[in-house]
Amino acid sequence: MKKRPSRIEKKVRRKKIGLMFVILLLLSSVFFILFTQTNFFHVSKIDINSNEILTDKEIILASGLIEGENIFMIDISLMEENLNAHPYIKQANVKRHFPNKISVDIDERAEFLKLSYIGSYIYLDDESIILSISLDKKNEKIPEIIGLNVKNAVVGDKIVLEEDGTETTIINQIINFLNLCKIIDLYDNITKVDIDDNFDITFQLKLGTKVAFGDLDNVKYKLSYLVEILDKIGNRMDLSDEDISNGLIDFSQGEDAIFTFSNN
Repeated sequence: MKKRPSRIEKKVRRKKIGLMFVILLLLSSVFFILFTQTNFFHVSKIDINSNEILTDKEIILASGLIEGENIFMIDISLMEENLNAHPYIKQANVKRHFPNKISVDIDERAEFLKLSYIGSYIYLDDESIILSISLDKKNEKIPEIIGLNVKNAVVGDKIVLEEDGTETTIINQIINFLNLCKIIDLYDNITKVDIDDNFDITFQLKLGTKVAFGDLDNVKYKLSYLVEILDKIGNRMDLSDEDISNGLIDFSQGEDAIFTFSNN
């Protein structure tokens, strides 16, 4: 038979239970005081990581976070939702660090090109997402695309063009083209890309030289050939800066370029 606990054992057990209850009550009281009567759990430090475009202040404002708010009252999911709705933010990850710190890791979208649009400029990233629409050329470091017809432009959405079946493909091809230019260190030298009705492109370099690139077939070959031509131009002592700035490198008649330098 199982031995029944003695009276002393029962008394000891009751005391243990009573002591545990008192300890739990004390801990609950301490936690309640810290939670309601002190700043111990109030957010006093916000770490923003990996942002290069947006400022810390802009990110905190977009998140909806209020410094000094109780860390238990913060809705982390809502903060991430608010941040991910910002056009310049691709992905946000928010973490809570007790007792009073919030960290925000940001993956940003960068301006990659701009489109001329009824007296303003539409700034896109490399996924054709509209980041902003501005009356000014606020970013001269990225190429300007001319000749595409915009149907609908909503910040945060992908650009919608007049002929989705054709021109949307063209904008994707332009982005792919510019990405290849990045690889060969040509992207930063392109100021404008002009697209004609046949979707052939002509782009201008910072020195003023124009490149009639033609269609966007066999792009890698034509770009490699273009680099060779530009290297040769740079090494020619008989060409002045004016010659180069008025030069034309023409691929429109085939894959092998014809290049001329003229003051006309």
